[in-house]
Amino acid sequence: MKITSVLAVFLLGAPVFAGVAGRWDVTSVTNEGEKLKSVLTVTEADGKSGATLAMGDQNIPLENVTISAEQISFRLMWGNTGVNIKAKFEGDKLTGSWTADSGETGPVSGVRASGAASSAGFFVGKWKLTVSPPDRDPMKVEMEVKEADGALSATLTTPDGMAIPAKAAADGGKLTVTIDTGNATYVLKLDRDGEGMKGVASGPNGDAPTTAAR
Repeated sequence: MKITSVLAVFLLGAPVFAGVAGRWDVTSVTNEGEKLKSVLTVTEADGKSGATLAMGDQNIPLENVTISAEQISFRLMWGNTGVNIKAKFEGDKLTGSWTADSGETGPVSGVRASGAASSAGFFVGKWKLTVSPPDRDPMKVEMEVKEADGALSATLTTPDGMAIPAKAAADGGKLTVTIDTGNATYVLKLDRDGEGMKGVASGPNGDAPTTAAR
């Protein structure tokens, strides 16, 4: 079956985890009241998660990184002292604590970084799309959005396993996915809706309401 036909059927009727992907502005407070600022970047690609931490121009090596949809934990060395950090994700906020091997402890808090990088981070990951043409039964399509070198890309997978590459772009709380088959262009325009998305799939045969969930 040609890609154009597949898209007409599935787009137009014809890890839970990825919601935390992106950049987070983090503040840790020492026992002396000093506030240490850092940037935590959570990544997800090919089903694997990761994280990096930077303070200014310095990247802090992390060990024992564990990430889920609800929380993150990792260990780092602060000078000669090991420090364990554990925090929970709550929407666009992060709260937790640090505990040093010496027994000292203190609070950690964070928010999603402002700007395009943080908005793009929300969309990165795997999604289940439901396209609802007015004259046909709803169609199910899987979509994976990836970020590399500050640019987004997407791959849509039809129920029969066909993978279709696409361009993707984020603007605030909006995601646009463009599929160019050479013979026709199909566009998904989705708005963030809580922890999901909703919008429209458009093509030569018209528009179809579309929703997305992790």
